[in-house]
Amino acid sequence: MTIDTGAIRTIPKVIHLKERVPAKSRRKSLRVKPGRLFLTLFALWAIVTFCVQQINIWHETSVLRSVQRQVTQANDSNKLLQTEVARMQSSEYIEQVARERLGMTRPGEILYVPSTTYNPNGITAPGSSSSPAPGH
Repeated sequence: MTIDTGAIRTIPKVIHLKERVPAKSRRKSLRVKPGRLFLTLFALWAIVTFCVQQINIWHETSVLRSVQRQVTQANDSNKLLQTEVARMQSSEYIEQVARERLGMTRPGEILYVPSTTYNPNGITAPGSSSSPAPGH
């Protein structure tokens, strides 16, 4: 006796209606719930706002540091200028300017003015010819 293998068929499994999984639960729901959408949008808005504020804070901090450096430099310059003004208001400086620039003297002093002037061709006395020095 031989068994004919071609005659054997597989019997499909019979599923009772109670065992079947509903089609709704097999697929994920793509329906967006309004509450979740609102929370997601609010969280996204909060994150973006926080990041923008941090960038603004960093920028303003760098501007503040720059302005503080400028104030420090201006204060240093101001101190130097105040020192210079105080020096220029001293009697020694006023006397120096009066003697050197204005040719003033103290009472009883004699002002000495050299009688020769410098000439690129040589030293000459006032009123003499401006001929070149020998050898030039």
